[in-house]
Amino acid sequence: MLKHRLVIFLALAAVTTASIAVAVAAYIQRLPDPETADRQGLFRWLVQTHLRDESQDIQTRLLNRVEQELANGIDLTQCLSQIDSVQSARLLENVDRLAECWFFREADRFYAEPESGRLTLLQHQAQRVRQLGILEQIAALEGHGGDTAAAKLAAVADNARRLDRWLTDVAPQQRERLNEYFSALRGALVWSNFQQWLSPVNPSPRKLPAQSR
Repeated sequence: MLKHRLVIFLALAAVTTASIAVAVAAYIQRLPDPETADRQGLFRWLVQTHLRDESQDIQTRLLNRVEQELANGIDLTQCLSQIDSVQSARLLENVDRLAECWFFREADRFYAEPESGRLTLLQHQAQRVRQLGILEQIAALEGHGGDTAAAKLAAVADNARRLDRWLTDVAPQQRERLNEYFSALRGALVWSNFQQWLSPVNPSPRKLPAQSR
């Protein structure tokens, strides 16, 4: 009888220990809240999940947090030396997804704006793209970082292919609007880069000549 009880006790102890181990493992692997996570926790989201499979709410919260970190100067390539090739591919995939969400959101903002204010908004959006370094970060993750002409051409080609891929599953009517928006944004980015190039040479705006009366 005593032996039987001992066997039952040991079996229960083993089950309890296994349950605790599973619970501890689940707790360790649980991802933090995107809005309050430190940067290490944020990188865990980016290398451990498939964001396209997450809810729209999670994607939006991660997008807002990553945008905040980009504005604060985070370098998304800083963890590449600490992760394997599978995680690196996951990081690129997820950053690409967040970039897609960002540009589509900004396109919605553009078309929600009255036509009289769209040009000003577009200029602000182009400045934001440059400030965040979205495309440069993706290019670096793809191995096209650097200021050489070859690296820049490779990044431009990849961005064109990326845009085509983003538009693949979009309804035809929406695709036309997005193509129009991206074309306008591209022009604003070219102008913004041109102004940046001119600014060291001529930092103050030129005054228009006074009209003769």
